[in-house]
Amino acid sequence: ELSQTLFLELLQPRSPGRERLAQSLPLADGLEEFLGEELWSNFLHSGWPVFSLAAMVEMEFRSSPAESLTQLRYWRQDPSEGCTEEQEAFREIAVLFAGEGRTVRLIDIREYLRQWIQGDEDSMVGLRFLVDLVEGTPREPGVCPAALGVAYAALADALQCHWNRPRSQKTQELADVAVEMAQRGAREAFGGGGRGFTALMTSRWPFLSFLARLQPRPQRRDV
Repeated sequence: ELSQTLFLELLQPRSPGRERLAQSLPLADGLEEFLGEELWSNFLHSGWPVFSLAAMVEMEFRSSPAESLTQLRYWRQDPSEGCTEEQEAFREIAVLFAGEGRTVRLIDIREYLRQWIQGDEDSMVGLRFLVDLVEGTPREPGVCPAALGVAYAALADALQCHWNRPRSQKTQELADVAVEMAQRGAREAFGGGGRGFTALMTSRWPFLSFLARLQPRPQRRDV
């Protein structure tokens, strides 16, 4: 039903939709499900292109159709988010990677995550680091949660290159956790419901660009 609602929005005139978004109003009834109680990992494996359609709606209804979504995100400033210089620098890098269709390297994204989640700062490999990733406890709770959410979305994208490798079940499970942690960051940053989805879609953070790349985990083959 959510996919159908998103698809139908793509058939609507753009100007009235932009006016609603400019007023922080939902585009349509039913979109509140995107930031509802359902886990994003369930959307991913549902067989429906929820994230791809949401990213298309975000692009089609961007505030200024004469500019690319990458430009709008990159140059937009929002001091009210209270992001640190490091988080702002990460945002710029993430926007460029998302806009160019490139995948963030695991070695890079783990360094950002290590800085922003609790745990041993010297540990970026092994079980202890994986436990820290799964717990995802921010070092500074409430400070720019969108940055941590996008970092987890980028992590899920980076992990996908391992999905088709033999015995990668744990990697697939970690990718699902990363998607759910991205959802947590989005809810903390933008709230829930229809207005939360509007805030996410009109934000300067490339959540949907990274999520739209994700594919359901491969079916296991019996040997």
